[in-house]
Amino acid sequence: MNDFKLNNPLPLLVILLLAPLCHTLSSNEAEPIGLDYNLIQKYWDDKTFTKSFINNFLAPQDLEPKITESEQTLYERTTPLLEEGNFKLAVSVLESNQPSGSSAAFDFTIGTLALQTKDLEKAKNHLLTAVKKHPTFLRAYKSLGMTCIQLD
Repeated sequence: MNDFKLNNPLPLLVILLLAPLCHTLSSNEAEPIGLDYNLIQKYWDDKTFTKSFINNFLAPQDLEPKITESEQTLYERTTPLLEEGNFKLAVSVLESNQPSGSSAAFDFTIGTLALQTKDLEKAKNHLLTAVKKHPTFLRAYKSLGMTCIQLD
């Protein structure tokens, strides 16, 4: 198993979780249904696999980008505008004060606010920037998808 590298253990997880059920369902305690239990045991004995398996159930720490203190200050300045429902002005304030090298979270915020104001091209541009800056940012992909659907 030294040369074994598992990038995505999910398919194997399904097999491993269903293996006891398949064994139980096999007729008259005959051979298990198409599963090699020795092979399955080798996976469980592999420390890399078990670590990867366990990590799939932990919340990934880097899926969501972090915001900076200066971005937080800008967000707080736009809070009254958002409470009033003035999303267009909030977008304008955020864009005009966007720091160079801003976080993906900052672009995501502008993109989602632009989406709410139906400025779909602006939303698309900011959301694309967000996913380029932070490729595991799932909420940005979801909003980008919703934006692209509305553009069609």
